[in-house]
Amino acid sequence: MYLEPLQRMFDMRNANVSEEASWRGVFDAVSQQTLVLLIDFKSESQQTLAELDHQLESLRAKDYLTYWNGTDRILRPLTIVASGKVEFDDILALHPLHRDIFFDAPLASLHDRNDIFSADSPIYTYNISNSYFASSELKNGIIMHTERDNTSLASQDASSSQLDQAKSRGLVSRYWGEKWSEYHTSEAVMWRFLISAKIGILNMDDMGAVRDRSRGMGGLTIQE
Repeated sequence: MYLEPLQRMFDMRNANVSEEASWRGVFDAVSQQTLVLLIDFKSESQQTLAELDHQLESLRAKDYLTYWNGTDRILRPLTIVASGKVEFDDILALHPLHRDIFFDAPLASLHDRNDIFSADSPIYTYNISNSYFASSELKNGIIMHTERDNTSLASQDASSSQLDQAKSRGLVSRYWGEKWSEYHTSEAVMWRFLISAKIGILNMDDMGAVRDRSRGMGGLTIQE
């Protein structure tokens, strides 16, 4: 329902691509912007992940999938992100030297006990080699800085806002859910605040309402 139409679209868009351009995505205005397909796993199952991996083979063979090659993340027209009831360890175990299914990391708990801050540069558990989004339900959002603890890099990271933690790991922050009442403010005010804070993605269900209310809010990304 999704993969076959996308492949036909990519075939059409890339039929006469010059070697210099290398590839074209679905967006006319920004031809080398990747399209992210977020897949929400509803059951905990290695079998489901294996089936997804199998279904992606034809896109993989045509080099349409963003992938990690062992040292760098190589952008392509389609980026696959697994969310929901999928295990992080299963993502790590799947094609570690050519990973093209990325994890939706937990934005509310990015600061992980396995992070390493003793190296020249921090080594994070969730990073661009294995994850793309870092997501949280909005009611669990910590968007502003807490009181910064400058005694160590680990303490600085732990006391950073969720958006800063995601940014330092190279991940795109994403909030879902509409618990505006938790913040004692209106929907429009919260949207403006999130945009000014440079959130990556804000998920919404009612696309018509989002388009109507978001006029004039530059920088808002609408994800269907």
